[in-house]
Amino acid sequence: MSIDVDIRALDCRFHLPEGMDDAAGTRQRLTKLAGGRLVEACAEALDALPDDGALWRVRHVHLDICVDAKGMSDAEIADLWGQALARALGEAMASGGASEDVRRFESARAFVVAFLRDLIDGRAHGRWYYEEFRHLQSLPAADVTVELLGVRPAWIVESLVELAGSGHLERLVARWTDRQSRRLIDALGLTFYPPPPSRLPSAVGDWLGSVSLEKDASRDAEARNRWRLFVAALSVESSDGSPGQRPQIAWRLAHAVATLQRLARRSPKALRMLIDGRVEAAAAAIATESWAAPVVGWLTEALGHPRRVEALAALARASSERSAPPAPESSVEASGEPNETSARSFQSAHAAIFLVAAPLANLEVWPVWVEAVGEAMARRWLYAVGTKLLGGKTAALRLDDAALAAFAGLPEPPKADARAEVAADNPPLGWAEKLEAPDEETADFLWLGRRLGYPWLTEPLDEALSKVTLAAARRFARTLPRFEASSVSYLSRTFLAQPGAVVGDEDALEVRLDGGPLGVVLRMAVLPDERRLPWLDRSLTITVG
Repeated sequence: MSIDVDIRALDCRFHLPEGMDDAAGTRQRLTKLAGGRLVEACAEALDALPDDGALWRVRHVHLDICVDAKGMSDAEIADLWGQALARALGEAMASGGASEDVRRFESARAFVVAFLRDLIDGRAHGRWYYEEFRHLQSLPAADVTVELLGVRPAWIVESLVELAGSGHLERLVARWTDRQSRRLIDALGLTFYPPPPSRLPSAVGDWLGSVSLEKDASRDAEARNRWRLFVAALSVESSDGSPGQRPQIAWRLAHAVATLQRLARRSPKALRMLIDGRVEAAAAAIATESWAAPVVGWLTEALGHPRRVEALAALARASSERSAPPAPESSVEASGEPNETSARSFQSAHAAIFLVAAPLANLEVWPVWVEAVGEAMARRWLYAVGTKLLGGKTAALRLDDAALAAFAGLPEPPKADARAEVAADNPPLGWAEKLEAPDEETADFLWLGRRLGYPWLTEPLDEALSKVTLAAARRFARTLPRFEASSVSYLSRTFLAQPGAVVGDEDALEVRLDGGPLGVVLRMAVLPDERRLPWLDRSLTITVG
């Protein structure tokens, strides 16, 4: 197997004899070799080394070579140069990764998994050997995982199992949404509604009891529970199929348990029917419920399959032993709207956006906006400011984030329609005239344009809201020791794009942040102990872990 060599930067210094004929031409010739034949020659020389499939990152090597520019051909020079470079790399690799300038990973997949671990731990960005992932640093860990594994489906299963083994998977899954879940389902080639399993692992009750599941009835929580069950099921032996069908079998089992958990909350009566093996009766009992159409279709796939009926009965029995209390009748599940529980307490990959709430309130634009366009539209503007703070180019990835909606006091994000035409008339924008306009780089970072498909977001309004966003970000920066002059993009990826829990009721809202890589700075920051936000009409408290 040939070894692939990727040289990110090559700094060459050519020392030519004084008075050499055509010195400029010789430099040009050697420079051309460095950008072409050299890499190929280096790879050929490295082929002599044993290839165990490992991926190496070498920060830099230094070498000196002498060549006869007049007497040697291009191929001879490249081969000599490549062999010298290969020897230098071989010596660096011989250290086995002991040097700070050399890192060895068992495989390309192990390299990605190591990056994800460090990313979840908040220490990936800034490490030289992860430079190729730098373009992802403004995204939360959940989105990064989907981006990296979604295009490498063969890596997904083993990578998730390894992350589970190191204790990182739960911290990752806790930030996932239904949208992210579906992308990985598609990448694995799985069916979102697979048929019921026909066989179960032994001691299914013990297996199910070992998986910690959320009690929340929201769509995002159910998606997270499916992945917890899926990864746990991957390690469970089953005789239902061949080893190559391992993901499909695990997914069928995970989906079955998640669906039965939903049934336990919604219709305990139907669950009891399943325990008795009365699948058709259970389907009929919920057939008229608005939330039940996919469940009814799933149950009917067991009809006529005795082994599926038997498996469902066993799973229903196990589910009934750990089921959550029935969800309130007011919960709206089919539409994906938050119910009472999820609206008061939820996890978000962008909970730190609330760090800018007090600085934004200090700008006193809220009452001006309400007077100009009314409360409903003013909340949409607040939502746009929160989205801008996390970067306009990646805004579409956060359309379903509950924290951004809660930040603006909205029950859910504003509805987007990319097909709708932008409004012809601009709202009153006099409130932005005295605010400083962002420089070109910052303006590009904040710009939303048509990325979210909001017809009310005209170009002048987009620019005006960018001014407000910049002003709020600068006020926030002034609360951070030694980070007062930080750019908006730096503040975004370092402090604002981090997860946490949002817990609240009618009178108060508490945001609990993990802290991130610079949590110590946030703990030193001049944050208000409690602040009542005019657009939320309740107090806000932020704690940093």
